[in-house]
Amino acid sequence: MKQPTNEWLREQYWEKGKSTRQIAGFLHVDKSTVGDWMRKCGIALRSVGKYSSAAQEDGNRHQSKDWLHDQYVTRQVSSVAIAEMCKVWPSTIRAWLRKFDIPVRSGGEAACVIWETKPEIYADHLDRVHASNKASCKGLSTVTVCCQVCGEPFEAHAPNVRKGMGKYCSRDCYGVWLSAHNRGDKAPGWQGGIDSNPYPPEFNRKFKGMVRKRDNDICVICLESGNEVHHIDYDKKNCHPNNLITVCMSCNIRANTNQEKWTAHYQAILSEKYGYEY
Repeated sequence: MKQPTNEWLREQYWEKGKSTRQIAGFLHVDKSTVGDWMRKCGIALRSVGKYSSAAQEDGNRHQSKDWLHDQYVTRQVSSVAIAEMCKVWPSTIRAWLRKFDIPVRSGGEAACVIWETKPEIYADHLDRVHASNKASCKGLSTVTVCCQVCGEPFEAHAPNVRKGMGKYCSRDCYGVWLSAHNRGDKAPGWQGGIDSNPYPPEFNRKFKGMVRKRDNDICVICLESGNEVHHIDYDKKNCHPNNLITVCMSCNIRANTNQEKWTAHYQAILSEKYGYEY
């Protein structure tokens, strides 16, 4: 598609307060394409939280801290329900909650909120889960087998036994087997003893916050809210500022493939913005 004019992009982004995602949806292109166009046109980016009056409209209400706090904390509305109101993904709502330092409820806390505020919804959900489980097991023959951990006999579905499943009488017994046979070099994801969290001590929350602040909390690819810090050369121990860049979750996942291409692309962006030399 042909690139729109500088004036049109500036009008949509600044005067009408639309996000790059909304502009991309209107033009039927990827949001990263809109981000590239805006960089080429030299259009300045908004800082997170500094939006036009359009942020109070239906599509962008979640970008208002007061409105989001009122819905999520005061009225105890779930992040899923707020996402449906704003026509965004629930993960977007949770990202804005963290951005505004609003504590995000855990899964158990969210379930308690639903149970206390709308028990009929929670009860209906449990009924549907139980009905689904009964329907999936209906008509299946059972056989008596012995648990491979405790040796106690129990009833297991014959199809599961034929598939090599149905070996343990309970989750506890399965956990005992898993602890003994699925750790260290016996685990399927074993990679020779690499630390599961190889980040150095200096790569902490405060340090990552400084990097995000440098980039105005904006993803350098799609120009949406960025809440993750990516190592450009994929070396987690190299925490020099010229090797760190702010991205959103989707763009960070996308950079897991074709690493050479993304390394060169990120370095070019930082060289242009901050004058870093590589």
